[in-house]
Amino acid sequence: MAGSGRDRTSGAERRQSPRIEILGQLDGFLMTVDTGVTILDLSAGGFGIDSPVPLESGEVHECRFSLRDGVSVILLAKVVHCRPKKAKKGATRYLAGFEFLEQPNAEAAAAHAQLLERVASHLPRTARKK
Repeated sequence: MAGSGRDRTSGAERRQSPRIEILGQLDGFLMTVDTGVTILDLSAGGFGIDSPVPLESGEVHECRFSLRDGVSVILLAKVVHCRPKKAKKGATRYLAGFEFLEQPNAEAAAAHAQLLERVASHLPRTARKK
């Protein structure tokens, strides 16, 4: 619709960094709402999750990412969007996209870089998105 003011660009086209499909190699936990989430994909700029709880756009969360080898980091991220999806047996789940915030110190920024590097190195080549 012309003049609606809505951006018709797809999410993939708006992203500044390519995303990596996680395929179960990374566990997520939203510390601010005390709930585990499924990390769907990850990039330098953000990540997508499947959540059991709804999240509001603009909320800032402390997110713990844990690799299966025991490496774990906590990073700040802001909810960009959240929408319900129908799950099995009628339960509602939510798909949410997050944008990483500037990390509060050099240690957190280094942890963010390490997380991305380790995730990319642990995934099979066929699982990586271009």
